[in-house]
Amino acid sequence: MAHRYLIGAALSKEKCVISGVDYSEDILATIDCLNALGAEIHTENDTVFINPENFMRTTESVLYCRESGSTLRFFIPLALCTEKEITLQGSTRLFQRPLDVYEKLCLDNGFKFRKSQDSVTVCGNLKSGQYKINGDISSQFITGLIFALSLHKEDSKVLFTTAIESKPYIDLTISVLS
Repeated sequence: MAHRYLIGAALSKEKCVISGVDYSEDILATIDCLNALGAEIHTENDTVFINPENFMRTTESVLYCRESGSTLRFFIPLALCTEKEITLQGSTRLFQRPLDVYEKLCLDNGFKFRKSQDSVTVCGNLKSGQYKINGDISSQFITGLIFALSLHKEDSKVLFTTAIESKPYIDLTISVLS
């Protein structure tokens, strides 16, 4: 939930305070990526202060995901909304995990998607619209897409081509965005 709250706060366009945060390596990776994308984050004990005024107005070209699969899968679609070439780096083990959902999304939309042993580089202009995606995949892919599409004023639809297997996690994401 901390990943979702932190990203949701950055998307909110309002200063936010989140308390009770446990700073695991995965959460620190998400904080690093939010900072790299322009959010100003300050921590004090278990409390995170987020100023999203410049979120998504980045000059950074590298996001460090460490070993966090959640961070990687949540931030690829956000990187695709910057219209800049962004490289998401992490451990070799991280990039052994599947990313084919996003590779197909990029291929279908004419976006750059280049995966190496310890990174993936993307570039595109993910716009609002209708996106078809399997429901039997990790909810992290769906959450990442929902986060990115929430940046746009126009409505979007995510249509599932198979039954949804991780609906509770998707509901958590929607709840945070509400």
